[in-house]
Amino acid sequence: MDSEYSKWLKDFGKSLLELRKRTGRTQSDTALKIKYSLRFYQDVENGRRPITTRTMFQICYRLGIPAPKLPRRFL
Repeated sequence: MDSEYSKWLKDFGKSLLELRKRTGRTQSDTALKIKYSLRFYQDVENGRRPITTRTMFQICYRLGIPAPKLPRRFL
C-alpha cells in the first residue's frame, strides 16, 4: 500500500506541475494562491509531502480544478 500511495503522491504532484506550467505560474505564485508555504507546495509538487484528503481538496478548490473522484466500483 505504501508504494501505491507514494506513486499517487508523485502523480498528483506531476499533475500540479503540468497545470502550473500550462498556466504560466511560478511555484511561489501557486503557493500564494493555494494559501500554503512555498516549501510545502514544492514538497507536494515533487511528491515528497504526504497530504490529507482535505488538503488535496483545498488545493484543487483553490486552483479551480476538479478534485479526483472515486471510481464508481468503489461506491
